[in-house]
Amino acid sequence: MKNKSPIKVGETYPTTNCGILTVIQYVNSKKIQVRFNNTGEERWTFSSCIRKGNVHAPSLPRVPVK
Repeated sequence: MKNKSPIKVGETYPTTNCGILTVIQYVNSKKIQVRFNNTGEERWTFSSCIRKGNVHAPSLPRVPVK
């Protein structure tokens, strides 16, 4: 098992297509609220998605994977 550092409120993480996000509320590893720094939008996500950078901003178009 990997020793993963805990995700904390106020930390920033890069995403693959939507810029940087900031953690604004942490309930548990499956319920984390984040805010996208470039759009100001907020959404709930999982810690695994944050670590992989797979969190998508709702207003940005999805880019199909080829």
